[in-house]
Amino acid sequence: MDAQLTAAARGLQIAGIVICLTGNREPAVCACLRDVLKSEGPEQIKKLIEGAAVDWLELPGRVPAFGSGE
Repeated sequence: MDAQLTAAARGLQIAGIVICLTGNREPAVCACLRDVLKSEGPEQIKKLIEGAAVDWLELPGRVPAFGSGE
């Protein structure tokens, strides 16, 4: 259960960073970005964003089609 909550929290954190960056907000005012930078450093942010991009690109193939019974 802890791993699932951690993964969900990380996903929300990454989504917040992406929203800040795509919304042309200054990175310095993005609370999600500041938190990850402070606790994990810039290299980890790069890894997280790259991993999230791959996950989001693969997401349509992971979601069962509506009415498929899965």
